[in-house]
Amino acid sequence: MPLDVTNHFIQSYLKTIDEQRRPDIDQLIRLMEEVTQRKPKLWGTIIGFGRLYYRYQTGHDGYMPILGLSNRKQAITLYLSFNI
Repeated sequence: MPLDVTNHFIQSYLKTIDEQRRPDIDQLIRLMEEVTQRKPKLWGTIIGFGRLYYRYQTGHDGYMPILGLSNRKQAITLYLSFNI
């Protein structure tokens, strides 16, 4: 497991989300799980699916989710990563 992935449980995190936004988050999780064929994991406050290794020209490297979402104050933020 990459160091960036937290050990928090998804269900515990989901219980902290506002009831009005929760159905949208649940639906996005189902869709992302179907598309990626991977179970969700927490990356800080990002619910991520799969992992992608990246390396910048500076030498900085690490992992990030291939697909993810985050419940922000004003909106749900979606993350899409790809390797070019």
